[in-house]
Amino acid sequence: MVNNMTDLTAQDAAWSTRDHLDDPVIGELRNRFGPDAFTVQATRTGIPVVWVKREQLLEVGDFLKKLPKPYVMLFDLHGMDERLRTHRDGLPAADFSVFYHLISIERNRDIMLKVALSEKRPARADLH
Repeated sequence: MVNNMTDLTAQDAAWSTRDHLDDPVIGELRNRFGPDAFTVQATRTGIPVVWVKREQLLEVGDFLKKLPKPYVMLFDLHGMDERLRTHRDGLPAADFSVFYHLISIERNRDIMLKVALSEKRPARADLH
């Protein structure tokens, strides 16, 4: 039985798990970098979550910053221990991840870039 008072997915479809493949920025990224350059993670965050390779982070960040309606604000920077994650299907192998939550004021949209890190090479990926 679902408790509609505590189950946000029953109250608001925005809280259901989505991959946001229909978000315009995903199309822009795919057009620029190709369809296999990154992994889009299905989440309940309400924003696109895109895993990018560490060596591609600066180029992707620079691209987002130079779009006609750019992502100009770093809203959050955070690290995550991924070793106990139970739902990893289709996600890059990662012991840890760093995510960059970016905002486009002109679009009134957010995007989260995630970078996979290994325990053997945990150095963070810089986004300037």
